Amino acid sequence: MGTTENREYSRWSTDMTVVVAWLLFPLVFVVGEEYANWAISQPWQAARISFGMLVLGAVSLLVSRLPLYRQGQLWTIGGQLLPSPARRWYRLAYWFILPNIVFLLLLRLTIG
Repeated sequence: MGTTENREYSRWSTDMTVVVAWLLFPLVFVVGEEYANWAISQPWQAARISFGMLVLGAVSLLVSRLPLYRQGQLWTIGGQLLPSPARRWYRLAYWFILPNIVFLLLLRLTIG
């Protein structure tokens, strides 16, 4: 017996994901370019927004790790020990933190 017989297919296929991503890429690129131009013209405003998102990521990281802190596990690396809902917060936190650190460093080079 193959595993394809028991597999549940979602309404959203991989092909559809590729098509939608291909269609949205130019929009994301244009918006990103406009934001970069705005950030260069107003670097302090961009730094404030980026720092705010960095703080939001840090708060999300703290919220995601609360179950581990309650268990007394203060120094763990990764999200393997986290329950499923906390893993989502953990990933969200890093999606806020890492790009904003890179953005702030690049912005620092332009302000310099």
